[in-house]
Amino acid sequence: VFCTLVDHWCSKAQVMAVERSKAGRMLLVAVALAACCSIRGPTSFVSAPSAQEGALQQGRRAALLAAVAVPSAAQAVAPGTPKQAHEWFGSYSDPQHPMCRRMLRFDQTTYGSIIVEGVDGNPGCQKLKGTQPWIIKVDYKSGADTMTFDFSPKGGPSGVVGKWDKDGILFPDGNKWTRVFKMPPPPGTLPPVDPAVATSWYQ
Repeated sequence: VFCTLVDHWCSKAQVMAVERSKAGRMLLVAVALAACCSIRGPTSFVSAPSAQEGALQQGRRAALLAAVAVPSAAQAVAPGTPKQAHEWFGSYSDPQHPMCRRMLRFDQTTYGSIIVEGVDGNPGCQKLKGTQPWIIKVDYKSGADTMTFDFSPKGGPSGVVGKWDKDGILFPDGNKWTRVFKMPPPPGTLPPVDPAVATSWYQ
């Protein structure tokens, strides 16, 4: 009888040990899962920002695009600005030298450069006596709203940038040449004429 009781107690002890082992393993699994969740939680938060952070990022992006767009808008050529060299050509009035010639045109000897043919008086040219004629060169890039003038042949500075301003050329010192006569475009820039229309002019 004693041996039977001992065997029964040993069998029960083994069963309890197995159950304790299973419970221990389940506890370890639970702890491991909790640890994984705690690690993945911040990562998923970073990868999926909140709505507020998303709005802030969009605001920063919009501000950056606006900052990039401002210089482009500032550099845009104003409507009505000449886009070809011949559209600048003509006779101009200079308030610092009243009645003095200021003719902006192609150099007729080469047609490869732009010049200003002018006359200076004292300071105006109301009287032809004592006037001094001069010719200066001008640099221009097609499509630009500025021209660069070299006034050194007449004793002035070189590299002076004149900007188109509505009806004339504005210089850095505030002086403005106002165009009083616009030259017609060179023959190569004239639009084609319909022969039928041209014939009707002589009928």
